[in-house]
Amino acid sequence: MIEILNGLNNFFILFFQYMKYIFALILIMLGILTLFSLRKIYFNKKLVEKDVNEDFLRKCRLVIGSAYIIMGSGILFNYLTYFLILILNPLPDQFLQSFIIDSIINNLNLEEEWILTLFEDCFSSFFAIGSFYALLTLLLMFWYFFHNSILKNPQDALYWLISSVAIGILCGFSTCLPYLL
Repeated sequence: MIEILNGLNNFFILFFQYMKYIFALILIMLGILTLFSLRKIYFNKKLVEKDVNEDFLRKCRLVIGSAYIIMGSGILFNYLTYFLILILNPLPDQFLQSFIIDSIINNLNLEEEWILTLFEDCFSSFFAIGSFYALLTLLLMFWYFFHNSILKNPQDALYWLISSVAIGILCGFSTCLPYLL
């Protein structure tokens, strides 16, 4: 049992080391795609007359695209990860994790402290995956809402947004961030 828990902990550490780079790549690609769509709007604007609403949309896309590129490089070089840990740590989340650790693991009456720590590390790794999923879907939903031409059904996007916030509240938004360092 101890070897299985050690193997799971090592797997989750390795998993999050790779997911850090994939997450940063996704954010940078979202920023680049947003800036490319801005370029398409700019060239199309030269062909037709100027619309005030489209000019505002162009400015928003410039800010959003740049913000996604900065967030991707922040995850890659750890400065955004430290900032998010500092900001998101005081939030009253991780309800499910605190319930499981307090009620189930503490009732196991484990005599060895290192076995208790091993169980807590294993459970926190599972909740870190839920936290990572919530952060990733939340960022993707903001991008989908901004590019409403991609959305086929806005109710599905709203469902994914609400579910990512609910998972973030249950698992905690900051649970996965130490694993990304």
